[in-house]
Amino acid sequence: MEASLEWSTGRIVFLVLAALYTCATCQDTQQLWGSGGDVGYGLTWQVTNMMSSRSRPQAYIAYRWIGTSIGIQEFMGAASDNYTRPYNHFMISDQPLPADKYAALQPTGGVLQVPLAVTKVALYHGVVNLTAPLYLDPCTIAGILNGTITMWDDPAIRAANPSPAVQALLGPVKIQQVFLDNWDNAFTYSLTAYLAEKCPYWTRGAVYDLGPEWRANAVVVTEFNQLVTAMHAGGGITWIDAHGGAWGALKEVTLLNRYDVKLTSSSANDTQVSTALQLDNVTNIDGDWSRRTFMNTPAPNSWPLTLLNYLIMRKDSTFLGKSGPLLSALATFYLSDEVDTLLNQRKLIPLQQAVRRNLSDQVKALLKVDSSVTWRFENSSHPIAVEGQGEYWFSGRRNTWLTAESNRLDNRVEVQQNSLNNLTAIIAAQAAQISSLQSLLNQVFQNESNAADVRAKLLAITQENRDNSQRIEKATQMATAGVVIAVLLAVVAIILAAVYVAKTKKLDAKYSKYLPLGVKARFAEGPEEL
Repeated sequence: MEASLEWSTGRIVFLVLAALYTCATCQDTQQLWGSGGDVGYGLTWQVTNMMSSRSRPQAYIAYRWIGTSIGIQEFMGAASDNYTRPYNHFMISDQPLPADKYAALQPTGGVLQVPLAVTKVALYHGVVNLTAPLYLDPCTIAGILNGTITMWDDPAIRAANPSPAVQALLGPVKIQQVFLDNWDNAFTYSLTAYLAEKCPYWTRGAVYDLGPEWRANAVVVTEFNQLVTAMHAGGGITWIDAHGGAWGALKEVTLLNRYDVKLTSSSANDTQVSTALQLDNVTNIDGDWSRRTFMNTPAPNSWPLTLLNYLIMRKDSTFLGKSGPLLSALATFYLSDEVDTLLNQRKLIPLQQAVRRNLSDQVKALLKVDSSVTWRFENSSHPIAVEGQGEYWFSGRRNTWLTAESNRLDNRVEVQQNSLNNLTAIIAAQAAQISSLQSLLNQVFQNESNAADVRAKLLAITQENRDNSQRIEKATQMATAGVVIAVLLAVVAIILAAVYVAKTKKLDAKYSKYLPLGVKARFAEGPEEL
């Protein structure tokens, strides 16, 4: 009994101590909750997971990827609370806050909108079996969106693509516009802003939504895999970020940039875009960015459809308590060199290092959080003894097996994706070469066909000449025979005449003695009586 009581008491003490430890650990865990869009399909998940696995004490950052529109709604909170109680702690967005939303948050202390990277928006087509480049000029795209161009064999599309390999596949197929709802409103803004600048017939300006009438005639989907399925079914056209297009193995449309250079998002010069975003473009991260656009960069080979991705936070985040400094650390890590390499893997355009450092300094100066805690970073290539093992450190040398394995698999997938893209490019190039060879063969066959026609005509003419020669020869022979016969007849006639003359002479000689008498009697003296 005593032993049982001793065991029970010890067990109770152990459970109480464990509960106290767990409670203390729970209280010490720093937590952040975010929602909205994303940068490069899952990058925010990767970034927050890396931070959570490297932190001491435990930091937990959860992100709900729900789209920019809903993210803004949750970031604002309720109007009945005067927008003082947001439903999330931060958001990632592919568009700045609209002017009215920005103004509504000023009484609460304002907002910080921190550029993180540049997203390339691209146009994709679903012309079946077409691997050669397809070019659409701005006004043709405007016609498709307006509904005046509805078929892939439209004269405007055929005129812009004179290649026989392309024209052979532009059949009477309906152009089906596919739209990823709640996700790519900013993508629509980028495309329509491009059309407003490049096509005088596009009069709707830059818009985030093409309206209910347009949606009624489009295929509206809510998941990325649904969009990929709809596009691979054939005949579709859509516009999303370049990383998503590459991931879904979609076929990109060649566009025209501001210098009238035809290019795709993969052939464009990303460095020119990054260089164009100088320090003077990213000042005042607490200002209204709704009128700022960053597209159609003034560089010869830059991609025209670009968007800035933002980390948006409440300027006064003291309501987060000790979790507030974690928000500052998130911004710092997102602007680090390590995350910069991850952006390249997702076909995003990183910001210049000087720009990123300037933005990080602005966050540290403007973001209001609990000042009793400061998070620091230990780089994996430069370990810091003792201090790196201390409190409020993110150590690049600290990790979980799950995160490390996930990162390893991500890298392998990225390598395989790059290999697949290279293989796709090689296949496309070979297909273009095969198409060119086929065109040449068709020309050869056509030339041979023409030559055969000429030979047939020459043979016909030759045969006709031969027949005419035979006719002439026969006619000549007949004429010659006629001449010979005529000559013979003439000779016979001459002979007969000679015979006749000879006989006449004989008669004259025989009867000549009677001739004078007869003549005399007939013409002079009348008939002679015998």
